Amino acid sequence: MNFSELKKPINLYAGDIPYWRNDGIIGVSLSRSDSRHISHDITNRFDLLDCCVETLQAESVFDWIEMDKASIVIDEIYRILVIGGLFRFSVADYRSPILYNRSLKSDGKFYKDTADCNVKWFATIETVRLVLEKTKFKNINYLHYYSEEGIPITNKIDHSLGMIQRTPDFDKRVTASGLPLSIVVDLWK
Repeated sequence: MNFSELKKPINLYAGDIPYWRNDGIIGVSLSRSDSRHISHDITNRFDLLDCCVETLQAESVFDWIEMDKASIVIDEIYRILVIGGLFRFSVADYRSPILYNRSLKSDGKFYKDTADCNVKWFATIETVRLVLEKTKFKNINYLHYYSEEGIPITNKIDHSLGMIQRTPDFDKRVTASGLPLSIVVDLWK
């Protein structure tokens, strides 16, 4: 599949579509091109007109993009979203005890996630805010995260707008505790 074959309403997912998703969303994949995926690197411009995508979801993708490039990629997503469109953004929260404990640190700074060597930056609410404040998005709703003081914040997520797997609702590692595992943010155009 390619971008010219998309039919409205257009709903995209950054990465490979999880096997359990069958809601018509199209994956924007680095490695796959088939009836459910378009082969495209989201760090490059989308071959789409302005204001044509209803939703775009990115879960565990932006932590693999250099932090200084993330806001540029997000502004490209802003360009393709319709007015009132949603970009659901989610990255691992390195204040989560699970991620904090499995990561290597030096002088209090993260330098390696022992379970995910592709991580380019170790997201906290402060770093995510720095990235998002540089974008064109003004309607930003922070749903799950740990505050700067380490307080867990878990606002209700409407998963019908895009299911986030790494939340207490679905991830067995945090279901019992109810604690956030990811920073989840809804950005509305």
